[in-house]
Amino acid sequence: MFHKFSINFSHNYINLYHIILGTMKVKNIKNRLLEYFPTDKVEVFDLRNSGDHFSIIIISDKFINTSLVDRHRYIYSIFKNEITHSIHALQIQTFTYDEWKSKKKSK
Repeated sequence: MFHKFSINFSHNYINLYHIILGTMKVKNIKNRLLEYFPTDKVEVFDLRNSGDHFSIIIISDKFINTSLVDRHRYIYSIFKNEITHSIHALQIQTFTYDEWKSKKKSK
């Protein structure tokens, strides 16, 4: 399972900033995810160019033996302050490296 990470002051300031503005940027979301997945593959897309509907893809072996529901809960926990404030919709796709290879082979 995943370890809880402490959030430092600058993180809280950034969260408040985005809640007030009501929008997030792809780079902000990607940078946040890279704090939790520093050596893994992370992609973020703004689905409407509106700053509030995003799709993320994370390929990480941290997801080995982790259910889809737990993977999504973990990602949502990273953005708990932004969900429904500055992030209206978050499409999440998570894979282990083996799952990603299998997915690519099947196409």
